[in-house]
Amino acid sequence: VLELPPKVYDCIDRLGIAVMNKIVLRFETRWWPQGVGSISIAASEDPLWNQYPWYLNPSGEGNETTLVCFVTGHFARRVETLSDAATVQEALDMLRRHGLQAPEPQEAFVSRWVSDPWARGSWTYYRVGSSSADVLELGRPIGRVALAGEHTAVGSAGMDIGTVHGAWLSGFRAAEHAGACLRQQ
Repeated sequence: VLELPPKVYDCIDRLGIAVMNKIVLRFETRWWPQGVGSISIAASEDPLWNQYPWYLNPSGEGNETTLVCFVTGHFARRVETLSDAATVQEALDMLRRHGLQAPEPQEAFVSRWVSDPWARGSWTYYRVGSSSADVLELGRPIGRVALAGEHTAVGSAGMDIGTVHGAWLSGFRAAEHAGACLRQQ
């Protein structure tokens, strides 16, 4: 097991990890109007009212029969504790409560990023007290080891953190480091 320097753990502790889970619902037929690419449900003061606020049709048009519901914050953490069936039912209930006649889906998928032992969250963000210096430190090689992932991406003035693009770029950077180490042997 590789022991990392304490400053690496300090950087990790300062950065935040956001949570967004997705509920993918595939229906037999498209039941929402053509041309509607998303369904947004407005928030209210009732904390349970806006649990499932955004539904997106990935293609935006045509005969696509899939909606993806994006769940964030403490609602996303709550989804992690529910069964798939309970989560799907709540998402359908939210649509129906707002007058939409959503049928039962043919298939459903629920992501659980916090429960994934390789992810433990959806993306990194700057918490109060953290900065791009933390990300820069995480991106520095430690001997022959280079960490990769969006939490180590410092390109674009620190704006690659939390993005797939940042993860991709950091993978190239880590691979270049590994190649350089191998060439030195």
